[in-house]
Order: sequence, then structure tokens, then C-alpha cells
Amino acid sequence: MSAPHTVNYPAYRQSVMGANGVVTSGHPLASQAGIRILQSGGSLIDATVATAAVIGVVEPAMSGPGGDGFLMFYDAESDRVHGVNATGPAPSGATREFYVDHGGIPMKGILSVSIPGIVDGWLLAHERFGKLPLSDVFAPAIELCERGFPVSHRLSNSLVPEHERFSSDPHTAAIYEPNGRPLEPGEMLIQRNLANTFRKIAEKGRAAFYEGDIARQIAEFSRANEGLITESDLASFHARWDEPIHTDYHGHRVYEMPPNSSGHILLQELNIVECFDLASLGCCTAESIHLMVEAKKLAFADREAYVADPDHLDIPIEGLLSKSYARERAEQIDLARSKQDVSAGLPEAHEDTTCFTVADGRGNAACVLQSIQSGFGSSRIAGETGILLNNRMTYWHLDEGHPNCLVPGHRVRHTMNPVIATQNGRPAIVCGTPGADTQVQTNLQLLTHAIHFGMTPQEAVEAPRWRSMQNPMESTFPHTCENVLQVESRFDPDVLDGLESRGHRLSRLGEWAGPGNAQMIQRNAETGTLRGLLSEDHGLVHARSTRKHKATLLLYIGANGVENENQRTPANAVEICRILLEAGAEPDATTSIYGDDSTTLTMVVSSIHPYLAGVQGDLVRELIRGGAAVNGPQGDGRPLHIALCFGYRVSVDALYECGADPNRRNYDGQTPAELAIASKNQKGADVIARASSS
Repeated sequence: MSAPHTVNYPAYRQSVMGANGVVTSGHPLASQAGIRILQSGGSLIDATVATAAVIGVVEPAMSGPGGDGFLMFYDAESDRVHGVNATGPAPSGATREFYVDHGGIPMKGILSVSIPGIVDGWLLAHERFGKLPLSDVFAPAIELCERGFPVSHRLSNSLVPEHERFSSDPHTAAIYEPNGRPLEPGEMLIQRNLANTFRKIAEKGRAAFYEGDIARQIAEFSRANEGLITESDLASFHARWDEPIHTDYHGHRVYEMPPNSSGHILLQELNIVECFDLASLGCCTAESIHLMVEAKKLAFADREAYVADPDHLDIPIEGLLSKSYARERAEQIDLARSKQDVSAGLPEAHEDTTCFTVADGRGNAACVLQSIQSGFGSSRIAGETGILLNNRMTYWHLDEGHPNCLVPGHRVRHTMNPVIATQNGRPAIVCGTPGADTQVQTNLQLLTHAIHFGMTPQEAVEAPRWRSMQNPMESTFPHTCENVLQVESRFDPDVLDGLESRGHRLSRLGEWAGPGNAQMIQRNAETGTLRGLLSEDHGLVHARSTRKHKATLLLYIGANGVENENQRTPANAVEICRILLEAGAEPDATTSIYGDDSTTLTMVVSSIHPYLAGVQGDLVRELIRGGAAVNGPQGDGRPLHIALCFGYRVSVDALYECGADPNRRNYDGQTPAELAIASKNQKGADVIARASSS
């Protein structure tokens, strides 16, 4: 099947461009929250924190205030890339001996929980770079918690495996199984206790979460369930500013978070790949994939040997990132054969997560990775706080002598790694992905796709993916896996044959089954134009209007959220529209796209998106049912006039069916039929003429 939005490489959805701001995330309501803050005059960090809070509400399986993460952003005023490390340590009572005596680190339950760090990271960034009050920043999250939002099919499916755990705990059962079973698609997920928690944070900041009532409730819940977290553990934790690390790669300076993040792996991969002519090997070929996989193996071996909490381990980061060390490591790569046993080098001689990206029209950009570790974290909600706690303890090792061996109060080694690549000192690419050890591999693919092969964000994210599994270097306990190369079946058969002939043991996945919900924004260096993507979960909202209009832009979520038949049906657009309306979106908010009184309804009736054709009439009806004025908020008949001007019969029929006045005149004194005739749209004029006469 041909890809309808191909620019340089296949893409099934279009990249979207604009000048004032872009937020890409895994859920439309989270992206909408970030855009809402930008349109209200908020700063980049205001929008980032608002998006972060909402994504934890609408994607509870992946992140939330009970988790941790990293924030990295470019500030145009200071012309610097800043990093916030919001990863919490192991509890003070979490000794290696304790877990060995208990048979290892459990995947679920209270003993899998480390100190939640992300809230302090949000607040630290906001304290320095925020503009709006926290009450405004957290308002979208509070509203969605209190009013609820419709459960998607994806979220509903993820609740089913948690049924036994959630149903046996009154705190999780009340939220995720209020009717005695997992919430089903379309049912409302309401989290009033979590709303109260956000409200307390907005009122009292850090003190509320780490020293006040919330901290007390978390500690009491832990103690009552034989956990290890204490009030002292929470009070002593502080997120901190970390200086990002970087390397230069083909005209780009690529920034990453330093250890305890695994971001150094991506930079090492790029340094090693740079020793070869990747572009000449081709895009998504067996030759180029083989090279990147072998570079990944070498970098992972170094992480296993040298990286853990830098506060307690002397990490040879300068050597790991040196170009001379990369050349030394690159000599171990055989372009004709996969290396099975990979060991660490000597750098001293050289010295189920959420990702979203934000950029504004002032030159600022951010990438955030935050997580509660695996799906639904520990699966425990801390009493009446509404906070779903993480299971980050599962990243620790229990082998004595391992760099990442568990020590109370230390920070575990993380896989999360936000990416910002600059050109001439300004952000050019902002990207990231969830997916544990997949992250640095997917980010390598995203960057090389964009830099070497000119892919748009949509093309880079939709390109077929691979993931190398390397035993015993998986981050999650017990850290073992099969040595296989996972590949999506969309790769050309010759590519897969070529990889097998080089000695790679392949695990063939479904066409779109590769892990990670990647996000990406590109900025045009000459014009400043931003180019974002429609993510795998229709998670793009694009700030195209000026702040004074406060447009909800349902069109750009509904119409552009439609995917080809291999992904979702066109009815998805109507579903998204309904979700946003039920979540409180204003159906008659105005935008400057077609004039100062253009509404979402006028935008829908004038859309030329090819996938919208089958649902355009249904979208019109849904908007009007949701409160959109069929004749326009000013009563000038504008929706009907615009539908006729653009010549869309389905929109005209739907508007008239819903009560549009065929005799109302526009600002120029024309009736819809007169405008249609002037626009040489005789079919539209005939429709209105028949409607008027009847």
C-alpha cells in the first residue's frame, strides 16, 4: 500500500507545521493542556509541567506523581541547555541483604517502590523558569481528575491484566474498577483524590508533597503494608540541576542527560557510527542496521561495566564520550558479521515510560521522560492520595561488585534519556521515546533518519524499527534476556535475510509492534517554523492561533488524528472530537486561521484532509451536539457559507440537517446560495435553493 503523506520516505500521517508552538505526546488531552498554557501566556516550562501532570492523569499506566524522570530544555534567553534530574533514590531501609533474604526484588507491590522524584523536578524547573502560578499550571490536570475522561481502548486493555491486583485493593478498585470490573472503553475514569493531591501541590509546592500531608500519607501507607519508605526518606529527597552532556555529530551538537541516565549510550553510539559512512550504506538496509546494532552492543557493554549513581561511583564519562575511544571501539565492528560476545572497553585511557516534547515560538524547546517504570508501576495507590506508586526498585542489581548494586539512599541507573540536537547553537531536533533499553536504540534511529536521510518527524517516527536484546544487560530485574534482534516485519524481506546472513538471530514482530511511542519536533533554522508529528496515539495539538483566541483546534486533533486502515478507521476522528468535548473543550472557541471569528466548526467544514471525507458530516453533527452554534456564535451563518465556498456537499447537508439557516446573510450581505453561485459552486447553490424552497 502506498503511503499518502510521503515527503522523502513513507508516512501514513502528515507532519504538521506552525510558528507559535507544538506539543507532541501520547495523548491528545495532554497535548491540549500544554497548548492551553502556551495560549494563556505561559512559558515553555509552564506548558511542560502542565503536559507532564496531565499525561500522568490520562496515561496512568506509564507515569504520574508517584514516579520519576528527567527534564531537559533549551532556554533561548540564556542560550543554554538545562537539565533537571528528578530520579528518586532507594529508601533508607532498602538494603541488598533485605531483598536477597526476600528472594529478590518483586516486580509489583510496596517493596518495588523507590522515592518518587518527578514532582520536585517539575517544581524545581517551574521555580526558575515558570511564569504562571502553579494553580493555573495544574488546572488542566485537576479538571480531568475531577470531571474524568473517557477510557480509550488501549487503556481499557491495559487494565485487564491488573484485574486481580486492582480488585483486591480498595484504593485501586474504587478508581479503576468502580463497577466491580476493569473500566471499559468509553467509561469515565475519575480520580478525585489525585485532584486533591494536585491542588495541595499547587497551593503549597514542594512542602505539600515531601514534608506535609501527602508525605505523611505515603509513609503511613508504606508502613501499614510493610514497605520501606519513611517520611524522612521523602523529606530528604531533592531534585537537582544536572549539566547535560553532549557530542558533535554531522553538524549537530546532540545533548543528553548525564548518568545516572543512560543518555551516554546514545552519544557513544553516534560517535562509533560516525567512524563509518552511514549514509552510503542506505536507509533501513541490512548494512546500516547491522552497523547501528553493533555500535549499540559496544555502548551497552560499557554501561554495564562503568555506570551507576555518579555521586558514589567515579564514572569515566569523558573517556566514554571521546572520539578517540569511539574509533578504538569501532575497530571491533565487522561489517560482514555480528559480534556475539561483547566486552567493555577501557575508557579511562581516554576520559513502560512517557515521553513528550514541547517547543514555543520564542526559540525554547523541551523534552521530558517520566515514568513509574513498568505498566501501572507497583500497582499500589498510596491511600487517599490517589498517587499510583512506581516500581523503580526493579532496576537495581543484587550482585555484589556490580556497579549498579543496590545501596540504600543511592539512585539507580536509569534508561530514560531526553534528546536535544542543536545546529549553530539553536534547537534543530527534539526527540525521545519510552521503552526502557529500547530508548537509546530508537533515538539513534530517529536522529540518523533525520540527519542523514532528511526524514520529517512523521517519517522518522513511522519508519520500521529494530531493537537489540543483549544478555545479561537488560535494565529490569533479573536483567537477563535472549540474545535476539527484534525487527518489525515491515522491513523488506531482503533486509531481514541480510541481517540473518550476518549472524543476527531475528525475532520478527508484527508490522507495527516495535516498542516505544516516539515523539519528535524539528525547527527550521531559517524561518523558525516548527514541524511536529501525529504520534502513535494521535497525540499532537498544534498552537497555530495567537494567545488571545484560545482556540481549542478540535480539527487538528480530530481530522489529523485519522490514520490509514492499517491503524485506525476514520471514525477515530469523531471519537477524539467527542472525548475533547466531554473533557470541557470549547466548541465555539475562535481562532485567527480564517478570520477573527472562525470557529472549530468552520474549520471542520473547510478541511481538505483526505481521510476526513468519510466522517466530515459526522464531525459537524458531533460538534453541534456538543454545543457549537450551527450559524456561528455571532449568528452570521458563517459555517454554512464556508462549507459552500469550499464546496463540500457532506458538510452542507449536515449543517442544514442540524438547522443551519439557508437565508441568513454573511458580512457581505450574501445568502449561502448567493455565495455559492459567486464561488462557482452550483451544486452547493442547488442544495441550498432546494432547502429554502422546502
